[in-house]
Amino acid sequence: MVGQRSSSSGRGHPSSRRPQTLLAVELHPGERGEEAPHAHAANEFFLCTAGEGAHRTHLGEYGFSAGELSFFPRGQLHEHWAAGPVCAAISVRFRDAALVPESEVDRQAHVRLMFLKRRSFVGRNRIALTAPARRELERHFREAVSEDAKRVSGYKCLLKGIALQAIILIAREPDVGFVASRRDRAAGLVRVLEALDEDPARPVTVAAMAKLAGMSRSHFHAAFKQATGATLLDHVARLRFGSATHLLSSSATPVVDVCYQCGFPSMSRFYDVFKRFAGVPPAAFRRRTAQPAAGWRGARIAD
Repeated sequence: MVGQRSSSSGRGHPSSRRPQTLLAVELHPGERGEEAPHAHAANEFFLCTAGEGAHRTHLGEYGFSAGELSFFPRGQLHEHWAAGPVCAAISVRFRDAALVPESEVDRQAHVRLMFLKRRSFVGRNRIALTAPARRELERHFREAVSEDAKRVSGYKCLLKGIALQAIILIAREPDVGFVASRRDRAAGLVRVLEALDEDPARPVTVAAMAKLAGMSRSHFHAAFKQATGATLLDHVARLRFGSATHLLSSSATPVVDVCYQCGFPSMSRFYDVFKRFAGVPPAAFRRRTAQPAAGWRGARIAD
């Protein structure tokens, strides 16, 4: 279910087939965590445990130091590098597929994970942790790395339990701003969130999604915005934007094909979303992310 690596070079190559991946990572000054801006097939929690460094997404760059947490949703382009003599971190990667829709516990975690994704896609990747939460989260993450290293019978159950605890702990932090409610836990709303996350390119209408949720349109609109912090159409646009950034940066697929493969109804809508979230048109975004930053050497950390 998970793989763990620790290396002074910063390299780690856990299996991409596993529902979760945990890495113990060291980054060094002058070296980036990736050879170029990258996106993972899993959601990533990045907890700095020593030193300092910086993260960059399509929305900008920010520094981090020991004890600070960042979250990068599946498909969001990002990179990180050290800014001092050493930068140590634990990177926990967790796939949505590890959460089972039939489980009430997993449903609650899934809604909170969707909320974290929403805030990250608008540039709020950094999460300010209170001191008690920071200590508890680091303890959970180190326990996960230890369990993954030993791989004693039942370790996958323990790892999933740690991941669930981490999601709930993070969602409770004041900086996150998640407000739990009965609607958030509604099975119908979770069905919609899961369907959208599984296939962001699918045709989407408020009427169809309200029907899937088993709600009236007005009730669905209120419940969805309360759970995600966005309207249905804005949430879908962010998911499609994430898919498009991954294709643009990792393939030679023509821009027009990326547009329609990712579910955008027209090129004009595609351009509008990119100008809104990235500040540049799709072609300019591709040129910018295709070129490694000058003067940086790479130490790859990949799924």
